[in-house]
Amino acid sequence: MKRTPVACLVPGRAAGAAETDPRRSAGDRILLVGQDRLGEVAAPPAGLVLVDAVPFSHPVIRWLGRGTPVALTDAAAAAQWTAGEPVVLDAVGRELRAAGPDERPAPWTAPPPPEAGRPVRTGDGVAVHLCASIAGAADAARARASGAASIGLVRSEYLVPGDGGAPTEGFYRQAFGAMLRLAAPLALTIRLLDLAGDKWPGWLPRRGAGEALDGLHGSQLYAYEPVARVVDAQLAALKGVAETKPLRLIWPSGGRLEDFTARRDRLRASLPPAVPVGAMVETPVELLALREWLGEADFVAIGCNDLLSNLFGADRDNPRQGRLLDPYRPGLYRFLGEACDRAGTGLERVQLCGLLPQVEGVLPVLIGLGLRRFSGEPALIPLLARCVAAGTVRACEELAGAVCRAEDSDAVRQLVGAPTRGPWGLVNEGVPRTAARPRG
Repeated sequence: MKRTPVACLVPGRAAGAAETDPRRSAGDRILLVGQDRLGEVAAPPAGLVLVDAVPFSHPVIRWLGRGTPVALTDAAAAAQWTAGEPVVLDAVGRELRAAGPDERPAPWTAPPPPEAGRPVRTGDGVAVHLCASIAGAADAARARASGAASIGLVRSEYLVPGDGGAPTEGFYRQAFGAMLRLAAPLALTIRLLDLAGDKWPGWLPRRGAGEALDGLHGSQLYAYEPVARVVDAQLAALKGVAETKPLRLIWPSGGRLEDFTARRDRLRASLPPAVPVGAMVETPVELLALREWLGEADFVAIGCNDLLSNLFGADRDNPRQGRLLDPYRPGLYRFLGEACDRAGTGLERVQLCGLLPQVEGVLPVLIGLGLRRFSGEPALIPLLARCVAAGTVRACEELAGAVCRAEDSDAVRQLVGAPTRGPWGLVNEGVPRTAARPRG
């Protein structure tokens, strides 16, 4: 029987006819496609196999929360399959295989979710907050059902009116209110508008005030219209809903610490006094100033996806550079360890966002470095919770030390129990190595 190994991004099993044209995607097909054509998908497939894609990229991340099994393979492996061929995608078992006559794979059942609104505890009783990153109201409901401790990140740039026009205060009131209602009693952390070239809305021209806006991102765009007007609409809407609901606000990356402090008091004046105002950092130079950021912000969110792009000198949305974004490089953890040490006792006010904590075998390493708050995909929270409960902080610290001393990526993969060959994936149903004493 023909089989192709795949890396798991979202666990699950599905059967259907192989399909390579996203415009013909349907609920009875397993779609094999590159990330550059995800915008052409006509209808949600039964399963998705991404070909030579970068998991950290914006197009891929948008597919991780849609309830579809998602896997990753390379072009050579994908070329073995032809459109119309009956296949089974077993993302849990890390394989795409030919289907037998009338075969229907047994559905995969996730572990029981933890109690929503509360941290998960390690085997020695240390609290770890597994929060959810979301982009809309449906995600908020999924986050609560998955057992999220809170909504750690609302990507407000993906909230767009149906007509594609610039969002207004009224639109945001409705959108934020729906998320709060469906996530209740979870608190929400909302990031202000965070635009970039790879998530540029139709309502924003490429030029503003006679200047080209290409290349600007995040808070760098706040000096230009109509971005400034939309951000003001967000703040006005948040002021209305924050009077009665638990909220936190994140200032997106794009500037220096001085830029944040120059706007911080204005932000606080725009919101009820009880709303904490935090900042997101995504560049190495700012992460090494984590202590200084914590001195000015109520909390700090680290944007790991862009941080890795900056650290490795690779475009996270360019498949040709995907191999450079290696989450098993030991130097990455030496760098993060240095940043955590510099944060001192303020590390308890730091939240790690992005895919890195969800990469297979990595969460225990990050716990070992001292981090205790993470925000990721709702669908993976039950698996991450099981990983947390399986180990102790001491075992995580020993593992982190071994990873930081490792010589190369292969050694790190072996230490954390990840597959030693092929593309890397996200947390899966395998028993985490942190239940045992790490080697090295």
